[in-house]
Amino acid sequence: QLFTGGHNMSRYFNISLLFLLSFSYTTETQLIELTQGSNEVSFFVLPENPEFTEIFSPIFDNTISIAGEGFIVTPHPILEGIWIGSFPQYINPQTGFIIDMSSFSSFEIEGEYVNPLLTYQLHLGVNLISYPYSQPQMIGDAIPVEFINQIGSVFNLDQSAIPNHLSPTGWEGSLESIEMGNSYNIVIISEGEDFYWNNPISLGDFNSDLNIDVIDVVQLVNVILSGDSSDFQDWAGDIDSNGVLNILDVILLVDQILGTL
Repeated sequence: QLFTGGHNMSRYFNISLLFLLSFSYTTETQLIELTQGSNEVSFFVLPENPEFTEIFSPIFDNTISIAGEGFIVTPHPILEGIWIGSFPQYINPQTGFIIDMSSFSSFEIEGEYVNPLLTYQLHLGVNLISYPYSQPQMIGDAIPVEFINQIGSVFNLDQSAIPNHLSPTGWEGSLESIEMGNSYNIVIISEGEDFYWNNPISLGDFNSDLNIDVIDVVQLVNVILSGDSSDFQDWAGDIDSNGVLNILDVILLVDQILGTL
């Protein structure tokens, strides 16, 4: 029988309670701190409708320019909240930004973690892209080995690295780690498969905050209820590794959490 005795009934009660708690709404927060001068930025948290003008409105007065792949905008010198130039209506989580500031500023983004299973269609030459994870990685861990022959270099504003097959990490240069919230330039020297970053997230850490807890259940349930789980099938929520997110993954995740209590 599935549940027998007080221990199993108690465990069943705990699982049921934790499952009900998971239906509460939660949000994540990303703090972006910008120094005077140029800043590299990408988003691992975004609201449901990440409009460009809404996201960057808190820093309008201190911004000199915002640049991304194929566009650059500047604030209107007279009209508050009006940007001059062509820019996307919504922020794509794949986009990396370079933001030039006249002085220090900061702002917060509230929403949900973006789907980190992003792929990037990179062209020959320089590509400015995001890093979608909330955890940093060493460059040799972040970039899959199969892309090394396609890449000439990876760089940001003050660091760079080039592939080196003789190096223990596969890379050499001043750029040693890929940091959360930063954007990176990847120089492609030969075309190949779509690029992606390696996933640093542990199985069960669905919201990638280095803790496996009820918040991970919340995120997992929300994705399942949304019906949009196809892009998440290889992510940390697929506890049973069957390529589908469903209620069984929730049960296994809850059981995993209870097993650590």
